[in-house]
Amino acid sequence: MKDRQRGIALIAVLWVMTLLAAIASAFMISTRTDIRVAQNLVGQTQARALADAGIHRAIAALLAQESDKRWMADGRVYSWDFAGGHVDIVIEDEGGKVDLNAAPIELLAGIFRAVGLAAPKAQALAEAVADWRDEDELRRPDGAEDAEYRAAGRAHGTPDRPLEANEVLLNVLGVTPEIYQRVAPWVTVYSRGSGVNPATASRIALAAVPNITEADIDGIMAARNLDPRNASTALARFQVYARYLSRPTANVFTVRAQGRHASGATFVREAVVRLGAD
Repeated sequence: MKDRQRGIALIAVLWVMTLLAAIASAFMISTRTDIRVAQNLVGQTQARALADAGIHRAIAALLAQESDKRWMADGRVYSWDFAGGHVDIVIEDEGGKVDLNAAPIELLAGIFRAVGLAAPKAQALAEAVADWRDEDELRRPDGAEDAEYRAAGRAHGTPDRPLEANEVLLNVLGVTPEIYQRVAPWVTVYSRGSGVNPATASRIALAAVPNITEADIDGIMAARNLDPRNASTALARFQVYARYLSRPTANVFTVRAQGRHASGATFVREAVVRLGAD
């Protein structure tokens, strides 16, 4: 009888030990998970801080007094090791893009063609953008005013004012999300220039210039690559396109900084920066 009781007691002890072990194991797993989550949060926070630091580093480099220390705003990647992490920084001159509010219709049509749209469609979209931004209700031949929006079942018409952001382009009649994704990297609402800056414009933005040849695009790219900081003289021979190649008066840049912490956490910050005289 005693042996039986001892056996039962032993089994009970074993079950209790098994239960305690399971509880301890679950607690350890939960603790490890909490530690991992905390480490990830710390890494993500530090990656965010690195990205923010990258934005300020880029602004300082754009404002550098010595031209040889000033960073170029042509899309190249600048790498920077800081505070135990790494930051990749890209600066784009908004003046190197086609301004949706200031560009003439032929340059707007050019950027739509440059991203692969047929000429008639590109012209219609350019005129629709022009009708959107102008102050009158006079429809251009291939454009769209309030009546066309109503006919298309749109609740809104044309606001007859400048576009406030690139994303507003999605509201323009005829612009699909797919077309927007194609053209968005090469257009802006910040430059306030009627042309694109030849010293920083991408090949696609240059291709928007009416009647420009591939040879001349190659020539512009080569001329500025020879001396990126002093490209004006080399670019002077392309004055035949002067109406569409111009340096904007607004110093506006898009800065993207990707911070990468040692833990592997990454964070991307993007900012639009307008540099003043001070």
